[in-house]
Amino acid sequence: MNPVGNEVPTEGNAPPNEEGEWLLLARESYRIAKDWFDITQRPRLERALAHASNRHASGSVFMSADYDKRSKLFRPKTRAMMRKQESAIGVAFFSTSDVVACSPLNENDPDQVAAADVHRELLNYRLKNSIPWFSIVMGAEFDAQTQGAVLSCQEWRYRESTTVSDEIDESGNPTGKTVPDTVVTEDRPWIRLVPLENLKIHPSCDWVDPINSSPFLIEE
Repeated sequence: MNPVGNEVPTEGNAPPNEEGEWLLLARESYRIAKDWFDITQRPRLERALAHASNRHASGSVFMSADYDKRSKLFRPKTRAMMRKQESAIGVAFFSTSDVVACSPLNENDPDQVAAADVHRELLNYRLKNSIPWFSIVMGAEFDAQTQGAVLSCQEWRYRESTTVSDEIDESGNPTGKTVPDTVVTEDRPWIRLVPLENLKIHPSCDWVDPINSSPFLIEE
């Protein structure tokens, strides 16, 4: 039995198992989220993306048979407005040499002043060298203007590579044994933007906090 009390369909006479229950639940969750998104959100997003690309959206009167012989030129007012906003965002975020500014709560406390300086240097280093900050910010700004929302995933990428080498004794001679040698190949923060249509959530989740209130999260 699955959580809603319905019998899980199985092949042949095989009894239902836990894997089958979870698979059925995952399929039903995906179907609910996809149907809701395709009906309520996808038409709006496709129309917004078409206008941002200087194209008439699907279903526009300019695409109908009555306008077959008329001009289909699209005045790029939408794109021009977005470009102006992109310039304002670029100036707001990148007008100074420092990406972020950190200040202590109590400027008379030398420990807080030193901690703020360390945090500022660390954050500026990471955002300038580890993360393509300009591309991330501009991409998020484009998503916000076209989709009305931005989805991003913040993670710390850590990878190790293990090799095997011969063990050497104190005199420099091999002992005939091997020892593993682990080298860190990647150790840095990372931010990636997720397309809005690639994340499936429950239609009844709290709009203020959809990620934490949805009973499932499915990323395609």
